[in-house]
Amino acid sequence: MCYPLFMGNSLVASIGMLYHCEYGSAMFASMVCLILAVWAALVVLRVWISCFASMEGNPSKRELGESSASLPKILPVTGEPIHHTVPLLATRIARHEDRLNDIVNVINDIPCGHITEDVNNLMISQMAMEGQVELIKTEFSESMEFIAALCSASTAMGDVLTSFDHELEQISAQNFSLRRAIHESHARERTRDRTIETLTTKITELQRRMDEASGKP
Repeated sequence: MCYPLFMGNSLVASIGMLYHCEYGSAMFASMVCLILAVWAALVVLRVWISCFASMEGNPSKRELGESSASLPKILPVTGEPIHHTVPLLATRIARHEDRLNDIVNVINDIPCGHITEDVNNLMISQMAMEGQVELIKTEFSESMEFIAALCSASTAMGDVLTSFDHELEQISAQNFSLRRAIHESHARERTRDRTIETLTTKITELQRRMDEASGKP
């Protein structure tokens, strides 16, 4: 007869473990709410039946509230006095104690063990899922570290390429200066050649005039 209470304790423990899981899903939450509702309904029905089943026989005048010291209270739905209706209801329930006991036995015989087993299986699946999530988180962290290392290497490579670009600019400027110096040197050589040619022509002309003046043929 204590099976619902035992099942309730097992379910509460299972539900508590599910509640503390970090990665609960909507399916787990729905099943937990359903299990809680069923278990609570069973417990409340059992307590209610146990309380009213102990009341046997017809109510006395004192139970029916025939005393004139208290004012009658009326039920809002049926309009009957509460002090008449409640004891009569309790008496009728007591008269059907055997039938209520049969109902209790049927409730106790409900195979609810598979619910706890399903919850335990869900817990095992949840723990396996959490393990996979932790593994994915670890792999993701390692990937992020590798990406960070690649970013650092890329930054260092960018600095090296920037230094190379600066050196190339300097080499290009020096090359331009050398080309300009060579061009100026060629221009000076051409000027020198023209000057030498002009001087040679003048010397030749001067030598010819000197020869003519001295009577040489």
